[in-house]
Amino acid sequence: MSDYKKIQEDFWSKVNNPHFHKSLIQLFDHMSGIYLFAKNEKGVFILANQLHIDRCGKKTEEEVIGKTDYDFFPVSQAEKFIADDKKVMESRVPINDLTELAFDIHGNIDFFLTNKQPLFYKDGSIAGIVGITQNYNMECRDAETYYDVYPAIQHIKANYNKEVTIPSLAQLTGLSIRKFEEKFKEHFHVTPKQYLTKTRLNMACEMLMKSDMLVTEIALKVGFYDHSAFTRHFTKNLGMTPKVYRKKFGRKS
Repeated sequence: MSDYKKIQEDFWSKVNNPHFHKSLIQLFDHMSGIYLFAKNEKGVFILANQLHIDRCGKKTEEEVIGKTDYDFFPVSQAEKFIADDKKVMESRVPINDLTELAFDIHGNIDFFLTNKQPLFYKDGSIAGIVGITQNYNMECRDAETYYDVYPAIQHIKANYNKEVTIPSLAQLTGLSIRKFEEKFKEHFHVTPKQYLTKTRLNMACEMLMKSDMLVTEIALKVGFYDHSAFTRHFTKNLGMTPKVYRKKFGRKS
């Protein structure tokens, strides 16, 4: 055994205990916007920092540990999370920079950037997964890294409730449509159309929670010109209809 491996094994054999886990969790609690979690091979939560606990709609670790994604998230989202966990455990290959739509701690739909790693027992068998998730907030990124598509992002933010076409966005950047779509996905791991839909759904969530507007009226206000299309996109991305979302997260009279 090499010296560095012996140093590592000696260290982990001594610190692999609940006190170390608590220190790790506390460290992540001081990292803004980082959701930390770990699950065993059956998908049961065995570790969670406070932000992830909040995202689950709970206040204490005791309310999350021992539960699964099905206890906290819509079925469609829980199944997606579990499918990704299974992929990591079966392939033993990490998932890096996975962009996905999910709820934040306020019940809003948002893009999240997720990384998952397999966990192993000492005998080399799969123990579960550990992961971190963070809001994919472009305002926190260095604008220089996506300056080539920045005009399109600004246009979407200002005009999400109007007709926005991919050719018009590409024209704003001075790129061909193909190059624009390639660059956009390279930077943000989603297509321009997916980002536009996300922006509209995000605003719809705000209106469903904070207003008494009819669902049809909200659909029109955020840029969906077909009520059925709005309901279809909303249900696909959030795992529930707009009416169910309002009942769950809307203001109480």
